[in-house]
Amino acid sequence: ALRAAHRGWQTQRPPEPSSSPPASPINTCTASTNWVETHLWHTKRFHMSPPMFGWSIPLVHAGRGTAAALRLAHDNCTVQDATWSIDGGATTLSSSSVSDLIAVLGRVCGRQAEFLADELVLSGLRWGGGSIHRLGAYPLGVIGPARFLFCRHNDEFCVGIFVHPAIRGDVVSVVADAAAESD
Repeated sequence: ALRAAHRGWQTQRPPEPSSSPPASPINTCTASTNWVETHLWHTKRFHMSPPMFGWSIPLVHAGRGTAAALRLAHDNCTVQDATWSIDGGATTLSSSSVSDLIAVLGRVCGRQAEFLADELVLSGLRWGGGSIHRLGAYPLGVIGPARFLFCRHNDEFCVGIFVHPAIRGDVVSVVADAAAESD
């Protein structure tokens, strides 16, 4: 199915004017080279190895994704890294005062975290950014980057902590431990 789609994709493109026929991954493979179906996908996106032990494998990414993203952005399109929103949620921390939230975030982000002193961030008008660290390990023990969004619901202040899903479990446990120790 992938091979048929790949060949269909090739035939739909208008021919390019040139003196020699365009090089195609399908045309350049020999009978002695084994190809897995996904290799057709890879040949458009990677530099392939010469045949080794009868197989051609992808070696280095060709870097065409950046050019495609810039081309689409030029045509009024937004490009977003969706891996940051796979689970669609944030770790939420709430308290009756902003100073309590600042105390907990200061323990996991370091007291020198600039966003903790920015009034626009604390009022929820701008995102804050910093790094989450293991308790008592600042400036070492970095877990990963995070973005923070403060808000107010009724009489309660909240902060949403947005991190990559790969580190979310660690961040939840560190923030929970910091909140428990500050109580």
